[in-house]
Amino acid sequence: MKTTLSMLGGAGSDGASPHIGVNGNWFIGETDTEVTAEGQDGTDGTDGVDGVGVPEGGEPGQVLSKTTGEDFDTAWIDPPAGEAAAVAPDIQTDEASDITGVGATFNGEVLAFGMTDMDALRVAFEYREDGAEEWIHIGTQSITDLGAVDFVAETVLNVDTTYEYRMIAWDTLNPEISAAGEIKTFTTLAYAEGYIGVAGEAGFGVGECPESVLPAGMDPVSGTYGNYEYLDGSQMVYIPKFYYRIGHDQNPTYGDYGDNSIHVESMHAFEDTTAAEAAGYALHRMFINAGDEQPGVFVDKYFCSAHDFTADAEYGDDVIASSLKDGDPISSHADHNPISALTACT
Repeated sequence: MKTTLSMLGGAGSDGASPHIGVNGNWFIGETDTEVTAEGQDGTDGTDGVDGVGVPEGGEPGQVLSKTTGEDFDTAWIDPPAGEAAAVAPDIQTDEASDITGVGATFNGEVLAFGMTDMDALRVAFEYREDGAEEWIHIGTQSITDLGAVDFVAETVLNVDTTYEYRMIAWDTLNPEISAAGEIKTFTTLAYAEGYIGVAGEAGFGVGECPESVLPAGMDPVSGTYGNYEYLDGSQMVYIPKFYYRIGHDQNPTYGDYGDNSIHVESMHAFEDTTAAEAAGYALHRMFINAGDEQPGVFVDKYFCSAHDFTADAEYGDDVIASSLKDGDPISSHADHNPISALTACT
């Protein structure tokens, strides 16, 4: 029998890992091998190509800038001039005053210019009906001093209507510098001098006579509704100047009446008759006297009847035609209150 003997020993334990000591030599475990870990210096390499660098010259404060799209094509330039921060003017909207049926005074105040060139400051007002989106610009003016600003918005508003308004400001040299004041509200009066009203609503067709043209001896009984009484007791109504438009496709009732539709606008709706005509309206002939436009006319409220003043010395001793309630209308018939009975007409 043959027997085989193994000559291999058992596995050895791990050896110590080499490391670099504080003196720069290799160590195995705690043993200094006295061999430096740093190798010997190699031979010097050849010199590289010189870099492009920056152009010579330049002044203190200048910066380097590319002059073309080519690489390394640069030059010294002055830096862009800095700009001062834009400061908007400080303004406020004040409450409206002198409110009438068709106008108001808009008020505001400039508290600070907010810019160097105050001559470039402009202010104005914007207004719109409550609930509307678009603002209407009005009353642009130059400002040279701080303080109150106002503008009379005369005959541009509608009666009994609530409006929003605000003051605005801007720099004419730099329109991006602007400001808007707080929005204020006000409501116009339910009536106005010279306002004829709205077709289909109470009071349409008559109005209040402006004090400046009210004839002597004509006293308002209910001026708001156009009723007046003359010295002789005649009852009169005042019809303010108005414009009318017939058969226009923009008339509110055009869809119902077509060419027979009629729309009436107050004299306050337009700047003048030329503007009204441009919109297709015409001025009624009764508001033109000797070539001049009149703000309105008085008409008799009742058919005229013979009015005997012979017993009243204050008014003379003639029979005149007066617009009286429950009077007998005069006529051209000899038996029915004839015109010939009006002695004041002979």
